[in-house]
Amino acid sequence: MTEEVSITSRDYWFKIVEYLQQNWALVDSAERGATVWFIGDTSRVFDEIAFSSADEAFRALTRNGFRRFR
Repeated sequence: MTEEVSITSRDYWFKIVEYLQQNWALVDSAERGATVWFIGDTSRVFDEIAFSSADEAFRALTRNGFRRFR
């Protein structure tokens, strides 16, 4: 069974991990911190990490090789 995940952010981050494969991330802010949702090329969420703030999430993404998709 597939669980539906509601993500409001449309500010995509990406990281190329292999030839013709990339991982995507979206950061959803909340009252108490932020959640980074990791999405594969098949449009499915494969992981999530909670942070104390969106700025902390952005720094962590940058530190791990993600870049903003503009």
